[in-house]
Amino acid sequence: SGLEKMTDVDGGGATYALSTAADQEYECYHGITFPGLYAMLANGGRHRPLRGTLDEKRRLVLVEYRGNAGYEEWAEAMEAIQVEPGYEPGFGFLVDRRAASAVTSADLRRMVSYIGTRAARFQDSHWAIVVATLTDYGMARMTQVWTEDHPTTLQVFSDRDDGIRWL
Repeated sequence: SGLEKMTDVDGGGATYALSTAADQEYECYHGITFPGLYAMLANGGRHRPLRGTLDEKRRLVLVEYRGNAGYEEWAEAMEAIQVEPGYEPGFGFLVDRRAASAVTSADLRRMVSYIGTRAARFQDSHWAIVVATLTDYGMARMTQVWTEDHPTTLQVFSDRDDGIRWL
């Protein structure tokens, strides 16, 4: 079996064998190994620039940015949250952008449009946007104005705990 064959070689030999079992044209070409692929899957998406988690007990969606994440990453996270079995319209959203790169106004418009075209999914939700810089505060306030006709309420905070209390 494969187990015996993998234990017959040292770690380097096992890593080489596993790396050649991956997709040679895509994964191996770029230097990823099977152990690396496993690590990426096992870490629960921590390497991603944006992560959304559901806290059913507090009826809260936590969205954390860690770097450069645009509209596509944001929309992907929103879609993933909305199909979670415990998600319901009316959950609060804590969007922590303190570790985020600057967002473009074009991406913000697309995000606002996304929420508007999915009004039933976000009905009666409150969004606390937590930012670290004055520029991000201004962009979040612009988003607040753009969402005034949506079935959501948005507030901007510089302190995460203040945002959680508001929710």
